[in-house]
Amino acid sequence: AATFDLLSDIVVNPVFKANEISKERQIIVEEIKSYEDDPEEYIFDLADAVVFSESNLGNRIDGTVESLKKIKINALDNFHKSNYTPDNIVVAVAGNVNHNAVAELAEKYFQSGEHRRNGRIKATPSAAARQKTVYKPIQQAHLILGKQTIGDSHRDKYAMQLLNIIFGDGLSSRIYQTLREKEGLAYTVFSNLSFYSDCGSLYLYIATDKDNVQKSEDLLLLELSKLAKNKITKAELSRAREQLKTSKILEYESMSARMQNLAKNQIIAKRYETLADMINAIDQVKIDDLARLAAEQYNTDNLCRIALLPE
Repeated sequence: AATFDLLSDIVVNPVFKANEISKERQIIVEEIKSYEDDPEEYIFDLADAVVFSESNLGNRIDGTVESLKKIKINALDNFHKSNYTPDNIVVAVAGNVNHNAVAELAEKYFQSGEHRRNGRIKATPSAAARQKTVYKPIQQAHLILGKQTIGDSHRDKYAMQLLNIIFGDGLSSRIYQTLREKEGLAYTVFSNLSFYSDCGSLYLYIATDKDNVQKSEDLLLLELSKLAKNKITKAELSRAREQLKTSKILEYESMSARMQNLAKNQIIAKRYETLADMINAIDQVKIDDLARLAAEQYNTDNLCRIALLPE
């Protein structure tokens, strides 16, 4: 109860002090600079801006140095008053606690206050093939071929995760085996899947020598086309299934991960998905589902090209 009292006070009644805000602003500026100095971090920010162009999903969470400078105390205060309201707050607790006791505390600390849910409408961003090339004083070339894909609430969510493991997540994946093991083109090559509520992103990433960018791109595109043509084997599906189930089970060893999953389920899906639900959903995926998604999603429709090259 004492912890709840303290945390709820921080959430509901924060104090914005000018000197603390300027200190925090400087810390975030340094974080932004460190991201921009790391090509592998920076290219994913570039990719979001290109793939989700004209959508808030394309904006960086930490903002820009320019946007940070513009934020004043009254703007923070107004944002807090508009958004940190009881109808906007989800309380998630994991551990050896009594649900009714937590519910009573939530009622006690969060029932008062204005209910001012702002009626922002989230429009699903439009997909289109776009290109962006940025030059920086770096040694290696970095390339992402990326596109929009399905979201977290889609029925094919787990099938997509399995297909991603087969295609590009891990040492046994197809693009790792081809581009690194067979061709020796890269130390780092993988595909990355991110889900938001109503859409997601699929990024194929490689860091390679600047003279090998074209060859790497051609091979990534070849592997994409092969995925739709070459049937996924039972062995590939079985390996991916065990890898995904193991990662879910290990994740649930962590109390903070359980707590975050509770909150995420409530905010995005409005329902609670147990570990057993996830395992069951993963086991239900069939090779035909993967073949369909390979054709529907792992293709060049609206594929964007983002390159970060040495000057």
